[in-house]
Amino acid sequence: MSDDLITDWFAYTSATQDDRSPEIYRKWSGIALVAGAMERKIWVRTGMNRTYCNLYVLLVGPSGTGKFIVETVREFWNTTRDPFTQAKSFHVASDSLTKASLIDALGRARQVKLDEKGETVEYHSLLVASEEFKVLLPAYDMEYIGTLERIWNSPPRHVEERRFNVKLVEIEKPQLNILAGVQPSYFATVFPEEVWATGLARRIVMVYSAERRIRDPFTEYPDPFVLRKRILEKLARVSVMWGELRWSPEARKYFQEWVLAGEPPVPTHSRMIPYNTERARFIQKLAGISAVSRKIDLSGIDKIDIERALEWLFEIEGKMPEVFRAMQGKNDWAIVEELYHWIVGAYRKSAKPIPGGRIIEFIGERITADKVERTLALAVRTRAIECVDQGADLWKPLAKQFRTAE
Repeated sequence: MSDDLITDWFAYTSATQDDRSPEIYRKWSGIALVAGAMERKIWVRTGMNRTYCNLYVLLVGPSGTGKFIVETVREFWNTTRDPFTQAKSFHVASDSLTKASLIDALGRARQVKLDEKGETVEYHSLLVASEEFKVLLPAYDMEYIGTLERIWNSPPRHVEERRFNVKLVEIEKPQLNILAGVQPSYFATVFPEEVWATGLARRIVMVYSAERRIRDPFTEYPDPFVLRKRILEKLARVSVMWGELRWSPEARKYFQEWVLAGEPPVPTHSRMIPYNTERARFIQKLAGISAVSRKIDLSGIDKIDIERALEWLFEIEGKMPEVFRAMQGKNDWAIVEELYHWIVGAYRKSAKPIPGGRIIEFIGERITADKVERTLALAVRTRAIECVDQGADLWKPLAKQFRTAE
């Protein structure tokens, strides 16, 4: 078996009913599991800035894609015990939280630990695991969103005044870790367009999958007791760690060169432009998570952790545009109709056939990648368009035959 906690987690979820969840969900639920265990006790420093490794991870996909794995993470957080006192290691939130109840729960999530100097330190860390993000944020609430933005930064203090009971709430050293599931339709119906330019959009990690893994309902899984025990032991060890993760010279140079080169490759989707400003911070967080997961100690960040962090981030960034396409909620027929009207306009303007690449790009901006070829085939079968030169891949509309033609 590997010494790596996330690798153990992946093996464990492969040996249980959680293997019905897509691999990318299982990977990122493991990353979130470790991030939560690190709380506000372990940090990465660049210059004068201290970065904690908390995350807001959203598993995004249609219903039935395996977001139930969030509940397994919750169960592990709830089960982990302090190796010395056997008390519960973490404060885990309930499923349903209004803004007020979230702040109250965070205020109760008091932790007292010994720092690297042996001195007592108090902070407040709350772990949130919810299979449905809409339970946490059922409606667009700018005040609630603003609170989530501020606490993501692990500020030294959170202060707010309750309007109804004129109560001042003050929380020292607050921190939140969130792992939740969400359907694209939720974003489409609840989030107005301006949300994607806010601080929350920059701070959430969206992990997209439309995969529905089908498994034999009579599959018998081996008892993963040994793996489960190893994971809980490692989480317990992380729960009592305290200190800074220092950079090895190779890791520092590798990260520095990537940042100074402009953080390539940079996502180009218009809704990801605000998110791009936080990518270097995400790499710091993920590299810290990787280092702790690999070694379960504070020996620091190596080059392999930067490489792993970049691999993790690039994988989900490549899929994030799928979230925005899926948000449009349009079926194949609606896309074909849009395609038809667009290609008629383009054909009339240029008086020339349209390259197939432009058609694929048009469809791809409006629907998830797995449906592009199917939608193109539907447009051909309904005689909305036809290929006039297969070798050059050139297309034109067939206005008279198409049922939606004017």
